[in-house]
Amino acid sequence: MTFEGKNIYVISPEPWGVSRLSKHHYAEELSKNNRVFFIQCSKSNGQTMINEQLIVIDYKPLKGL
Repeated sequence: MTFEGKNIYVISPEPWGVSRLSKHHYAEELSKNNRVFFIQCSKSNGQTMINEQLIVIDYKPLKGL
């Protein structure tokens, strides 16, 4: 069984940036053969392409959820 050509969602309370944790390394490694969406809480909505297969999505959470 191969783990290629999948859409993978990583949900993180820690932002993408300088301080990198294992989930950031996993996201980069998985993006070599899959499309990875790294979803993080932010003060605004938007997205950033790290590479062709890795996209960081910022979302502003709703109060009470």
